[in-house]
Amino acid sequence: METVEERGGQREVLPITDEVLSGLQSMADTFYKLKIIPKKIDVKDKVYNWFSEKK
Repeated sequence: METVEERGGQREVLPITDEVLSGLQSMADTFYKLKIIPKKIDVKDKVYNWFSEKK
């Protein structure tokens, strides 16, 4: 995460357009393939549950 932060550059607040969602989905798909996140997500979903359902 430190490397991502260092390479991140300037941050901006942008409108949520199809282009922005496409870029976020690509990033989410890459993170899933690299096993950084535990399950595949659709960035258009409103709620993400990162915790296992098992207790």
